[in-house]
Amino acid sequence: MRNVKQQLVNYARAVYEMGVTRQSMEEALAVVKQSPELTQVLDNPTIYHGQKERIVGRIAKEANLDPTVRHFLMYLCRYNDIGQMEEICRAFEEYADAKEGVLDATLSYVTPPSETQKAQIIDFLKAEFKKTQVNLEMVEDRSLIGGFVIQAQGHTFDRSIRNTMKQMLQKTSV
Repeated sequence: MRNVKQQLVNYARAVYEMGVTRQSMEEALAVVKQSPELTQVLDNPTIYHGQKERIVGRIAKEANLDPTVRHFLMYLCRYNDIGQMEEICRAFEEYADAKEGVLDATLSYVTPPSETQKAQIIDFLKAEFKKTQVNLEMVEDRSLIGGFVIQAQGHTFDRSIRNTMKQMLQKTSV
């Protein structure tokens, strides 16, 4: 039995290294997702892969997909992995982000930060994680009472009043 997660990463790496763009992958995913029945047919191991490749080739050509992506979709059909296309695209995005120095982070807050504060947080994250770009998702969270929490790559920077109060309570109970 193969490691599915590793297979997704392998596909993502291969497609990225072949020079496929994010847009091309998004277009391919849209084509594959256009019909759940199509995905079921293409992922069906009882249907000869030559038939699947012809179907994908025709649909991909009609959608004007990048030739490399078209061949990749045919490859996925041959190995009955076309049903994993959404997960492959997600792995592709993660791989591309890592290669291109992009960090995904979440900023939870009570009061939205000013543009200056937001820029300072982004600069901090770039330096902390050695990245060139930060995609910062903004999430309002009134339970923090005040302050903010930053989450990125499994790290949490909690500068909330809720956390400060929790720490003070722990110190006084010792």
